[in-house]
Amino acid sequence: YGPHHGPQSAMLLGIGGAGDVAGTPSGHYSEVENTCAGCHLGENDNHTFVPTVASCAECHEGVENFDINGVQTEVAEMLTQLEEALVAKGMWNLEADEPVVGEYPEAEAAAMWNYVYIAHEDKSMGVHNAEYTKALLQASLDALQ
Repeated sequence: YGPHHGPQSAMLLGIGGAGDVAGTPSGHYSEVENTCAGCHLGENDNHTFVPTVASCAECHEGVENFDINGVQTEVAEMLTQLEEALVAKGMWNLEADEPVVGEYPEAEAAAMWNYVYIAHEDKSMGVHNAEYTKALLQASLDALQ
């Protein structure tokens, strides 16, 4: 991980979130040959860097979409809950799709950072590191209750 890598690389490593959530590198980081390129370029060297389901099928037999084992569905539901909680606390401007500037308790600010990190920065909906993504979301939801 270095300065030329984005939030997606951090998510693969299980870092970058806020709060007391311990992360570990995902299987996509440790088991996929050439990590990012292995999934995003595939065997045909797709230089758009858009992943294909065919790349997933090399390890996940019979997949038809990126929502493997319902991870993306679960993350989307948690993100919706987190967004609703942030809006209810006056921390997120839904119309502008941006944070409301203010002073917030540390745990609540961490929850907002995790929302931005997962929904707006990483954008994999859990594919890069499902366990860490869901742990960050759950800790964020708990902080806002």
